[in-house]
Amino acid sequence: MDELVGKRFCIFGLPGSGKSYLASYILSKYPRHMIYDIMNEFSGYNRYTPELAYFPDNLPEFDKFYSDWLRPNMNSIDMFVIDEANRLAPNQRKLSNGLLELNDQNRHFDIAFGTIARRPTQLNTDFVELAHLLFIFRLQGKNDVKYLNDVVDGLGDVVKTLNHHRFCVVREDRSYFISSPVKSYKQETGRTDIDK
Repeated sequence: MDELVGKRFCIFGLPGSGKSYLASYILSKYPRHMIYDIMNEFSGYNRYTPELAYFPDNLPEFDKFYSDWLRPNMNSIDMFVIDEANRLAPNQRKLSNGLLELNDQNRHFDIAFGTIARRPTQLNTDFVELAHLLFIFRLQGKNDVKYLNDVVDGLGDVVKTLNHHRFCVVREDRSYFISSPVKSYKQETGRTDIDK
């Protein structure tokens, strides 16, 4: 796992592809983390679960969380992750002030900033195009394949052929490689939930 502090990353994958397991693994490597847990799926982690899940009604709550808790506590965390980030920052929509500052300034705060979404075409392009690392599980939708081929020549074609639980890691220089399969949390612990 590359050192992520001071970097931006995105995790993409359809339900059951392994993105929650990968996110859990990454969070476990950074105990001083906070996850904005829109769908209430990461119990056992340092998290904030908002009351509102859907854009645009959820933006004021995020900006309040950002100004009241996250920004004042930047020195006490190493990583901030937004699960289901497309619900806060859908493609073709303006970013809220908090999201804009976080995406532009995370390296000055010396924290890792990650977003998790099912599909890259659903997430604001600023997150995708400015990310230092992309972790992409198998996607077969023609719009996602086309979009990823535009991000890196041939990437969408590679992603649509990935085997179950394998993912492609795209580096800042836009070189990429296919990772070994994610070891499922169930295989590792015998449990079916992702709670730790």
